[in-house]
Amino acid sequence: MFGGLPQHVGWPPRWNSIVDSSPQSTHWSLLSDDLFERDIKDTWEPSRLRFTFLLVRAFALTDDDRYVAAWWDAVESWAAENPPNTGLNWRCGQESSLRGIAICFGLSAFSEHAETNPARRDLAARIIGATITRVRPTVGYALSQRNNHAISELVFLLATEPRLSRRRVRQLIGALRDQWYADGSYAQQSFVYQRLAIHALVWLLHVQPKLPKRAFEAITRRLEASESFLERCLDPVSGALPNYGANDGSMLLDLARADHLDGRPLLALLGVPCEAEATEPTVWFPPDDIGLTVGQAPRDLDTSTYVTLRGQRSLLLTRVGDGRHRSGDDDQQAFELFIDGVRIVLDPGTYRYSGSSPWRQPFTSSAAHSMARPSTNPPRLSVGRFLREPMPIAEVTAHSVDGDTEILVTRRLEGQLRLTRAFLRFNDRYAIVDTCDGGMAISHWLLSEGEVVDGGGILIHGATVSTLGSSQVTRRWRDEADPTSGWWSPTYGRIEPVVALDGELLDGGVLVARFSPAEESPVSINEIAAALIRQPDLQQRVSLLKSSVETAA
Repeated sequence: MFGGLPQHVGWPPRWNSIVDSSPQSTHWSLLSDDLFERDIKDTWEPSRLRFTFLLVRAFALTDDDRYVAAWWDAVESWAAENPPNTGLNWRCGQESSLRGIAICFGLSAFSEHAETNPARRDLAARIIGATITRVRPTVGYALSQRNNHAISELVFLLATEPRLSRRRVRQLIGALRDQWYADGSYAQQSFVYQRLAIHALVWLLHVQPKLPKRAFEAITRRLEASESFLERCLDPVSGALPNYGANDGSMLLDLARADHLDGRPLLALLGVPCEAEATEPTVWFPPDDIGLTVGQAPRDLDTSTYVTLRGQRSLLLTRVGDGRHRSGDDDQQAFELFIDGVRIVLDPGTYRYSGSSPWRQPFTSSAAHSMARPSTNPPRLSVGRFLREPMPIAEVTAHSVDGDTEILVTRRLEGQLRLTRAFLRFNDRYAIVDTCDGGMAISHWLLSEGEVVDGGGILIHGATVSTLGSSQVTRRWRDEADPTSGWWSPTYGRIEPVVALDGELLDGGVLVARFSPAEESPVSINEIAAALIRQPDLQQRVSLLKSSVETAA
């Protein structure tokens, strides 16, 4: 489920187990996808038929007929319990499209098998036909969302409608222009959702030979730009992508034995050389067949809202700046940090879009992220389920690289409060310097589980974390009623305990967090002061901090 831990759902799965109070004979347009106390995604996830890709791989490996029989049993069961256009599993055009693509993939592998008799072929054709009829009328709504709903639905229709529609081609090209940025990043500010859009586009290129040249070129340009962007954001040791943005585990071409946040199978699909375990997707969809080229897209970093600081064994990612699309989380200046392949500083993820308070979209506020925020959180107005206003943005005020030393200074305004955060990298050692002016703030860090060691530091899987400052830094007491007290969601529907630290940041004060590999000394105050010599405000703060540390010593 959602790329996380296995859950027992029966076989064939219990397709409508959480919505037994909703009559399955009801037309989907009369039903809501916001169940409040329950989450419709628990019903939608099995109905994406993602197990299709596992069963096809198992059959290809073993030639065992049971895998084909199991797939057809599931398809027949789903069709019997979900008649066309009735019930919640027809509520969403994207869910219907992803299910249709999975059925197409299953047919491509099992079409010549004895289990695939004429009656079953006819059943699959009727499901795909009903799905085309379901998706067509609501494409306009999908386009209005300006996200991967439009990509998934247009890709499905372009691959399966009896005639290739010029209008659909124009709509897809328009969606591609809108949803991709010059640096290769994606509209939804989510690596998981970008992967879903990439998978859909790769599938279309492989199965639709009649696609016009202009559409083919528009798709390949976005895929090549995505490759450049994702490679920049990939942890150099673990191969993992940050947990940034919505992380509901969406995976269309589930063709590799890897964690759902491992970015290497996706990069392999785009033509990047990877180790053997990550290359299975290329067996099914060879990049050479669609002419993808590696390293051709320019890295347009000047316009990127994603800033990465990379060492040989580390990666820091923060997001700073504005874009064309709404932001889901209030998290500008928040960051994620990998050292030696371990997630040291975490993004909390998503957990649930629906459900009971406070666990309904619990990690959208600045209080949940590894960032500084006003001591009194300003209210945000909810506009629909996924949008809150205002969402303050940050700006880069300085960025320089000199050998193994990198400096990034960012600034964010919250009313009269000015929050400045400097990210310093010394090879694989990091220091984060927070200051505020015009009020009081709280610096919050979400860290992997670890143990407190002498000197007030925390040892986390081989990395050392410590803080410096005249203000008090406290570990939050974890509370199941408070999502910001030490929880993160590694994938949708799942939470795990982590360490949450809060540091009081006085008006005019400074607080430093230091992160280093276990065998290396933390960044010193002298190193920080020397790096910030060209930042007068910060230099003065660091000098004050240096004096207070020396006095305390």
